[in-house]
Amino acid sequence: MFAQLFVLACACALGFAQPPYVDYQKAIDEVIAELQDNVLSIDGDIPHLNDPRRHYTQVLNVIIEGGEDRSGCLVPDYDSHYPEIVNASLAQGLANTQDVVTEISDFIEEISNITHEIIDIVQDGVKNGGEHANQLISEKITLAGNLKEQNEVYLSVGEAAEALVKINPFLLEASENYATTTFAVEDKENVLKDVIEKTAQVYRQLKSRQGINVCN
Repeated sequence: MFAQLFVLACACALGFAQPPYVDYQKAIDEVIAELQDNVLSIDGDIPHLNDPRRHYTQVLNVIIEGGEDRSGCLVPDYDSHYPEIVNASLAQGLANTQDVVTEISDFIEEISNITHEIIDIVQDGVKNGGEHANQLISEKITLAGNLKEQNEVYLSVGEAAEALVKINPFLLEASENYATTTFAVEDKENVLKDVIEKTAQVYRQLKSRQGINVCN
């Protein structure tokens, strides 16, 4: 406990920047709501292809599978790897929609089970911390003393959530126009790149917790 207090005091004295927990939680909440509306809502009752949710789930599968594929130790160049990601995930997302929905649901549940203690601290900090919420949250996590790995997962998820929120209007537009296949295949401006790379980091954190060495 004394060591933790010492580290915390040093961090405050040196003015170390606190992670943007408040912004991350806002992004995570927004992503969960979006996934509930456009992915999880079709679980067990997959609609016809004229439902935009089928197409949103399809492009989400590109992100999820791309992140998992790029979570290893030796990661190939993104531009050369991306066509392989699309070929492996795009058709699957449309043809095997229930499997994709189940995978995304399981992914969310796994992350929630790991980060629930962090989320409780963050939500309390958002409620009671005011303009100092990020500092209060960081202090509580540090003082807990046993949340380092959970915190690392949460921060990775927060970064991925912010990346998804940023591009979500494009995903929704493509889904509503039934154009997710064209959107994902062409993606000339690498719209999906950042969220795929951030999702890959989430997978690395999860594999590390499972004792999987991604470099083996």
